[in-house]
Formats: sequence, structure tokens, C-alpha cells
Amino acid sequence: MIPSFRNLILTLVAAMVLAGGCASMPEDFIRPTVSLVAVSPRDAEGLSPEFDVVLRIANPNRKRLAIEGLTYRIRLAGSEVIDGVASDVPVIAPYGEAEVTLRARANLLGGINFLAGLLANADRPIDFELVARIDVGAFYPVIHIERRGQVTLR
Repeated sequence: MIPSFRNLILTLVAAMVLAGGCASMPEDFIRPTVSLVAVSPRDAEGLSPEFDVVLRIANPNRKRLAIEGLTYRIRLAGSEVIDGVASDVPVIAPYGEAEVTLRARANLLGGINFLAGLLANADRPIDFELVARIDVGAFYPVIHIERRGQVTLR
């Protein structure tokens, strides 16, 4: 009889721990939206060209969004041209948005492949892809963002 009472107590304790863990996860969390606003070249400081990548991040939630870190990559015409990471992203207010400027560096090999393709097809639209991974903390899922489209360079 005592072992079954002990099992009952352990089961109740485990259920309370699990319920407490689930209570801290927000049920109504809505994924933030991310848009690519601009890519601007920076003054060259080394062999690898650098850019400012401006992203607009909108928080559709009623709690502030504290981004712990993010990674991103931009492909043009199938070549990975720009990539970077950031950990100093500002907190985004509830139902607010912010433009975040990230310092990115060019991938030289991807850039060479892109330029070769651009020269061959200068008047055609170019496919682009933005891939980002946003870490918003331990109790939230990591957010994966992918945006695709076409742009014409002139």
C-alpha cells in the first residue's frame, strides 16, 4: 500500500511541474513579421565588402518582444551573397514595429557567382531570398522567416 501512495505523490508532483511549465508558455503568441527594407554598402574596411541590412520587424503581440539574437542570409539569383548575425537587437514594443539595421558582410564566392549570372542576364528580374532565424527566448519557439521574390536591378 505504501508504494502505491508514493507513486501517487510522484505522479501528482510531476503533473504540477508540467502544468507550471506549460503555464509559462504563451498560448496566444503570434509570429512577428519581418520585411527587408534596404541593403546599403558600407565603406570598405577589408577584403570582404560590408553592407547595412535594414529589416522591419513588427510585433503583433500584447507583450514586448525581446529578441536575444538572430541570423540571416540573403541570396540573389541563387547565390548566397550576404549573411550575418546580431545580438544587439532593440526590444520591440507591444503592437509595435522597429527598423533594425544589421551589419552584414558579403560572401565573396557567392558574390562572384552572382556577378557572373548578372552579367549574363542583365535585363531580367533577379530572384531573391531572405532567410532569418530569430531567437526570442527560452519559452518561445525559434522563429524561422523566409521571404522570396524578384527584383530588377537597374
